[in-house]
Amino acid sequence: MTATKREAEKAERTGSSFQPASSGWLRACQLFPGFSALPTPVLVSLEPYAELVDPSDGPLHAADREAIAAAVVEVVAGRPVAAAADSRRGVALADFTSRLVAGTSDIDHIDLDRLVRSGFSAAEVRAAAETAIGFHVVASLAHAAGGRRPLARREAPRDPAVMFHATGGEPVRAA
Repeated sequence: MTATKREAEKAERTGSSFQPASSGWLRACQLFPGFSALPTPVLVSLEPYAELVDPSDGPLHAADREAIAAAVVEVVAGRPVAAAADSRRGVALADFTSRLVAGTSDIDHIDLDRLVRSGFSAAEVRAAAETAIGFHVVASLAHAAGGRRPLARREAPRDPAVMFHATGGEPVRAA
């Protein structure tokens, strides 16, 4: 029996959605770069979001969830969101998602009405918001696990052993 097959059987026995080789884990790896690098304790904490990644039912279609994931990944990576959707519905969903996760204070009733005019039901609008928020958490952790830091958080490297005296600029060694 191969290691992958053993991992798949273990995932089925434990019932966890984010065990390596489970369908939820594989789907999350496809949607979120860096997801496979997340340690087990983080995967356990993400279990409540597993339903969003690999849903068995719900008001959103798989294409809607993929559009939400793509928009969230772009926002988290600090890149502009390019709506590559083929429909007005997809473009509206990508725009709503990017505005929601980039700054929730930017969302107003006009954004919600735009989704309804694009063909979303009230249940789909609610599910889109919940999915975007959940995906933002997952994508942020996956982005960090992939060894990438958000652009706004970069700082100059510091040497904690050397500090400069405030008056003369002479180096003082820390004890």
